[in-house]
Amino acid sequence: MKRISMLLPMFCIFLCVYSQPYPAIREIKNPLLFNEQLHYTSSLLRQPGAEVRILVYGQSISGQEWWKEVKTYFENKYPSSKINFINKAIGGFSADRLKLTAANDVVTFYPDLILFHDYGSEADYEKIIRIIKTKTTADIAIQTDHIAAQSTEWHDSHNNVWLPELCKNMD
Repeated sequence: MKRISMLLPMFCIFLCVYSQPYPAIREIKNPLLFNEQLHYTSSLLRQPGAEVRILVYGQSISGQEWWKEVKTYFENKYPSSKINFINKAIGGFSADRLKLTAANDVVTFYPDLILFHDYGSEADYEKIIRIIKTKTTADIAIQTDHIAAQSTEWHDSHNNVWLPELCKNMD
């Protein structure tokens, strides 16, 4: 009975998190920054009739319904572009597993933009980014972690220090 009671609060938290509505997608506050940081994708989206391939990649957070709203946003914002938007997220695949499938998953689609999120060791996370950068010309938009009950110190450091440094060093 103790085992079940320990799991029940976790299940309730799970239901609460997954039942929360997604916030509406806001307008890009600084289009010049979007154009500068995602230059390749931005230039393609401004070309009438250009095909733009967008890949959502990572684990379960990337596989949730929010990506469909992002797809609709891009289709409405850039109606003259041919947007090919797919999701190849693999639930339960933290960076140590995802690094083994990344080359095949990403390269076979050869995206122009990757919307990426994953958990796991920073070394494995960096390996995935390096695979993407060496095997494609894709821009990468990295989603930071959501608030977690674990060590906020690690998450704060990962999101606010390590990820920006990784992005700076990958250019």
